[in-house]
Amino acid sequence: MVDKKQLYQRGKTGASGELTHLEGQISEFPDVDWDSTASVKPTLSQDTVRCRWVKNDSGGALLPGYGVRYKAAYYGMRMGAVSGDGETCHGIVDEYLPAAGVADGKYFWLVQHGPGSVATDGSASIAQNDILVTAAAGKFNEQTAAPADTTAAMVQVNSRAGVAMATAGTTDGNLVRAYIGPIG
Repeated sequence: MVDKKQLYQRGKTGASGELTHLEGQISEFPDVDWDSTASVKPTLSQDTVRCRWVKNDSGGALLPGYGVRYKAAYYGMRMGAVSGDGETCHGIVDEYLPAAGVADGKYFWLVQHGPGSVATDGSASIAQNDILVTAAAGKFNEQTAAPADTTAAMVQVNSRAGVAMATAGTTDGNLVRAYIGPIG
């Protein structure tokens, strides 16, 4: 684990202009329930979660659990859009943010490796150990079939975001716990 104090915990955002000098910083957090109001957050696993402090520069809100891509010319520092179907995902918007997500121009923690939660597209049930790949609009679904050719195989490799740690039904936008990455 990184041996330093984070200025922002998971589930928090920073205003534009606040801590801009930390843009792109990587920190590790314990895998705990950040939504808990308990004085000691309940441990979810013994893993750490690697996150990067980034700016939402997409022009709109980014929602918790959605896959996102870096903005051109700002690799590792700013997010430009949600990932599309079959596209590379550079990280997952912190699932502990409020449902409205992170507003454009604000900073947040981008999850890149370790346990977290991703939004599913509801096209099929997700089973534990399913490989998760990018779907439309920043959501994820299971990798369903062996690729037909080399090009399709590369799309599946590049769009892989992690492995489901739990099951999820067919509700669009449902969050499922997953082991993310490493991506980014």
